[in-house]
Formats: sequence, structure tokens, C-alpha cells
Amino acid sequence: MLKKRLEEFERKASWLKNGVIYHRGKHGNGVKENTMEAFRLAVNDNLGVELDVRLTKDNKVVVSHDSSLKRMYGIDKRIEESTYEEITYYTEGDIPLLSDVLNFVDDRVGLMIEVKSSKVGKLEKEVYKLLREYIGRYVIVCFNPMTLRYFR
Repeated sequence: MLKKRLEEFERKASWLKNGVIYHRGKHGNGVKENTMEAFRLAVNDNLGVELDVRLTKDNKVVVSHDSSLKRMYGIDKRIEESTYEEITYYTEGDIPLLSDVLNFVDDRVGLMIEVKSSKVGKLEKEVYKLLREYIGRYVIVCFNPMTLRYFR
């Protein structure tokens, strides 16, 4: 059983052995983290991408490291208390949906998806729905062991 899992890991996640993964995409020099532009630049470099996902008030999976818009956009709004339409308005469309990132990346590089949830359930369910349809390479990471158990 363990041998079979290791072989499967080798086949699906060998891209992790490259040792270089863009953290929140290739950002800097005017390019914001976890944006479509940061992901486009990373894909152009043919390197994997780590990204963070959160759930909005209207159950949309968005790509954002922070729980609020304060640090990146100067707006004191929590993502989980905002609709995707509100977030799009406040950020001028900078924060993408995970589905948009998956469609764009389309297995050209591997994705390390960090699930940012404190309470296991809704976010994991929505991420799973999206990944069930995704053909590309990815791994799930999270500091919450119950989230990892959910995906296992």
C-alpha cells in the first residue's frame, strides 16, 4: 500500500523536487502577490506556484493570503464577510477566483494550494469541487491538520 502511494506521489508531484516554487506567484516590481499577473509571470518561467485560498461571504473561493483587504489595499474589510462582487470592487479586480487561476494555469505548472480556514467545512468542500474537475498537478497544504485529513 505504501509503495503504491509513493509511486503515485512520484508520478503526480515530482514537480515539487525542482525546489523552486513561486510564493504567491512571481510578484514584486509593481506586480501584486496572488494576482493573475503574478501567476502569468510564474507560468512564463515554468515554475510551480504556491497560492492561498479563502472563502467569501457568498461562498466563492478566492486567492488571497490575508484574511482582510487591509495590508494590500488599505481597506478594512474581511474577506469572509464580503461578497466576491464587493472584493472585486475594492481591489479593482485584483483578487481572482481559484477557478480562474485553474483555468489559466491548465497544468502548465504545478500548484501548491494553501487552504486558509480555521473551521473545516465550507471552504474545503468548495475547493474540492473545483479540484475534482481540474486535470492539472497540485498539492494541498494547510496548517490545520483537520483540513489535510478532509482532503486525504
